[in-house]
Amino acid sequence: MTNSSHVSVARGRNPEQIKKMEEAKRRGICCLCKEHIDGILDAPVEYKGLWWTVRRNDYPYEGTEFHYMAVYREHIENIEEMAPDAMRELHQHISAIKKKHGAPAIVLVMRTGAMDYTWATLSHLHAHIFLGGPKRDGAEPLLVYAGYKK
Repeated sequence: MTNSSHVSVARGRNPEQIKKMEEAKRRGICCLCKEHIDGILDAPVEYKGLWWTVRRNDYPYEGTEFHYMAVYREHIENIEEMAPDAMRELHQHISAIKKKHGAPAIVLVMRTGAMDYTWATLSHLHAHIFLGGPKRDGAEPLLVYAGYKK
């Protein structure tokens, strides 16, 4: 899909990520659409289904043990646009990741809809699947932005 409003460069977290986002914005493309994603993201696809592709996040949240990104294969921006079976498939991918890592828990973050409400960097529907460490003395919490205060 082409449209420069699919990217919010100001919310990028990493200089290399920001560089790629700026290029996508200049070209008017969506970084996560299937015709562009392989030329933008470096990590290979680890899980692929009818509705989702899943790969490690090139720019993981600081302090995570692992961080994957599940990208909806068609360009949609709202969860209401998902195919009815897509959430079931996402569940299968999450279960596979949890099993692969022997993880006692998973954090799932999905921003859907207007980016100015969700702090999303990209409008294309995708989910972050990650895990930090256990609570211990002196451990800092993982910080993930999820919108703005009223």
